Amino acid sequence: MTTTTTTTKRRGRPFKAPKAGKRAPLSLIVRAEVKALVDERAKASGRTQSQEAEIMIERCLTYDQTLEAMQTTLADMQKDSVEATLRRLGYTPMRVPNEGQPDRPWKLWAEPGYPGAGRSGFVP
Repeated sequence: MTTTTTTTKRRGRPFKAPKAGKRAPLSLIVRAEVKALVDERAKASGRTQSQEAEIMIERCLTYDQTLEAMQTTLADMQKDSVEATLRRLGYTPMRVPNEGQPDRPWKLWAEPGYPGAGRSGFVP
């Protein structure tokens, strides 16, 4: 008796686990527009292509993790405002003085349960 599987074998070399605390090589093929953007940003920042691409990848991963933690998507945020999404998730707006423009305070968002950032309970 033989069993068959429907999974196809992956092409290329097997993935190797990166060594802890070391930088690992990553080979990519990207569109010309993406390469031009990486080149432009690397030149402006004084970094290498690899350093700039790593920063861009890390920023993207942080962005995705933030959206996942907020339990929302970019489409939902575009549909609603960012403020509406933060309020819905229990964040509380806090006004902080702006030394450069005293008439325009900063608005910071405190996560649910943050000390001193309780909501008044006022309902309009």
